[in-house]
Amino acid sequence: MRALFACGLGILLAGPCLCGCVAPDTDRAPPIRRVDPLERVSVRVLETRNESPSAQAAGLTAATHALLVQLLERTGRFEAAGAGEQARFVLETSITALRVDAVEEGVIYRDAPAAGARRRALVEMKYRLGDGQRVFLEGDLDGACDVVNRPINAPGEQELRTGAYWNMPFGIATRRCLDKLVRTISDIF
Repeated sequence: MRALFACGLGILLAGPCLCGCVAPDTDRAPPIRRVDPLERVSVRVLETRNESPSAQAAGLTAATHALLVQLLERTGRFEAAGAGEQARFVLETSITALRVDAVEEGVIYRDAPAAGARRRALVEMKYRLGDGQRVFLEGDLDGACDVVNRPINAPGEQELRTGAYWNMPFGIATRRCLDKLVRTISDIF
């Protein structure tokens, strides 16, 4: 009798767990819909500029530009125009801030050792999408990555060359910023 009860209980509990794992994630935005290759929008992505007071951001502009081009092409809605090719739109981006902020804790439980040790890597960018004469879309974006009990270091040449930068706090914040940009542009086309 006990084995039968355990088996029935196992089936009862396993059913919702199995079904719950294949349900869509309602907290995330829906995926960007791909279009036919002939309907893709050609965009010339200009080199990312550094307009921040941080000299460290100057080293990140090439990696940021390369990832932006990859993300746009990966959506299946855009085609990056090379130098000398005609493009329907021109996308300009600039890094306007690259900094580390302290994150204030709202509730601290029993003098937690991590109190006051939480930091945020913050990247701010601005963008402008136009056709050469008119600006159709422009704005500011930010991306952040919170870290507890670890220093936030600026990436060096080796991290940028090997791609390890994208797993560092500033890289994660930059990626979040670029993801917002690609989604914003995709929503209008």
